[in-house]
Amino acid sequence: MPGWARFWEQGTGKTMPTVQEQMEWVLRGDADAVLVFAPNGVHSNWIHQEWPTWMPSDFFSNCAFLEFQTERADTQWHQRRVTDVLRGTRIPFVAMSYDALMTKRGLEVAQHLLKRRKCFLTGDELHRIKDPSAKRTKRVLAASKWAVARRALTGTPVLESPFNAYTLMKFIDAAYWHPYRLTTYTTFRAMFGLFGKGWASPEQKRAMAARGQMDLSNQVGYQNLDLLQDALSSHSSRYLKADVLDLPPKTYRFRTHELSRQQEAVYEQLRENLIAELDGGSVTTKMVLTELLRLQQVASGHVKLDDGRMLFFDPNPRRKLLAEVVEDIPHRHIIFNRFTEDVNIGMEVCKARGLRAGRYDGRDDTQARNDVVERFQHLPREHPRALDVIVANTQALSEGRTLTQAQTVIYYSNGWSALQRQQSEDRPHRIGQDHNVLYIDLMCPGTPDEKIVKAYRKKQSISEKVLGDNPRDWI
Repeated sequence: MPGWARFWEQGTGKTMPTVQEQMEWVLRGDADAVLVFAPNGVHSNWIHQEWPTWMPSDFFSNCAFLEFQTERADTQWHQRRVTDVLRGTRIPFVAMSYDALMTKRGLEVAQHLLKRRKCFLTGDELHRIKDPSAKRTKRVLAASKWAVARRALTGTPVLESPFNAYTLMKFIDAAYWHPYRLTTYTTFRAMFGLFGKGWASPEQKRAMAARGQMDLSNQVGYQNLDLLQDALSSHSSRYLKADVLDLPPKTYRFRTHELSRQQEAVYEQLRENLIAELDGGSVTTKMVLTELLRLQQVASGHVKLDDGRMLFFDPNPRRKLLAEVVEDIPHRHIIFNRFTEDVNIGMEVCKARGLRAGRYDGRDDTQARNDVVERFQHLPREHPRALDVIVANTQALSEGRTLTQAQTVIYYSNGWSALQRQQSEDRPHRIGQDHNVLYIDLMCPGTPDEKIVKAYRKKQSISEKVLGDNPRDWI
């Protein structure tokens, strides 16, 4: 089929059959180029791991591979490499990040493949395009219209919201929702969203009615999810690790701590300000989220003051708890964090404990990130360059990496994205893992830490209804 989505749970091996399909289309003569979009860092996996692993040597030797490197796109070396791959005699296999597609040179490479060749296009971790109004989403969907074949890969298609299915399926077919008479994102939301009494003023409502728009300003839930499940199933497949793999189980534990007196005083002051703003009636959602973020920062041991300065709490009970937890871990592990300051704390704790730790966050380029993964995943622990721990920003390391050397994962702090949480959990829990994986959440009762976990569970329940998964425990 020209368009198909593999909604296989992360770790089930959806890349391998996709590579086989890419080769099949080339061997039949139905495609003469392959292009992969993926998150930054994940795209390099296709070059260095996926294609070399799953391609026979005789086919591999007839291909030209290009890892589009945004940070080096203006160098003469990279431009020569692009020219050699695109204009050479071998079949081009190109991997680029979604961010690269937003650059002038990245767009030129993609357009060359899509408009001048019969291109097999793959969107890896395609849940990255979820907002139809975002420029990146528009550019990816525009590119997909030129491809002769399209494959959407993600294990978490609707974990954040069932509405994300709209752009995912438009990637595999621009007119996918037309038979359902859902020709716009607004009609799609109206079909599957449940809305209460809107917040729009009477004047705004009359203006919207005059433009043929609906008041979707106050969403209270979802509806018709069984119909959405049926709509997705005709052009997608779904497998869970529990269905197809014999992996060791996941185990979850909470390690809790109390706030210090200084933290408690600051926390109460911030909370009272938030309540006062809510009572005033003029508070916005953005303001609420900002205050929740600050409350969570206090529990982690730091907070940004109104004048821009950072306040670091000493003592910091969570930092002390992290030091106690890592001291009891005899094997390799990962520490996930939401905030940059948390990554700093994790690195300091590991250094104090004599652990060889590698940092993985947004401040490093792709090459540095690849080096951290190599030293953690592929070097034996007795090697002088090997790492014992990866201290990572969850957003940076939530996708595309295999880290089966880790047997324990610590969450020093969590973000609100259930998608990033679930994706990050499955970095070690995938094919190749021979041990039970323990997940430890550092929590402070009565803070947003508890609300985040409840939000995760609610989002998973909705996702299970859309995808037809059997209910399962999480965290």
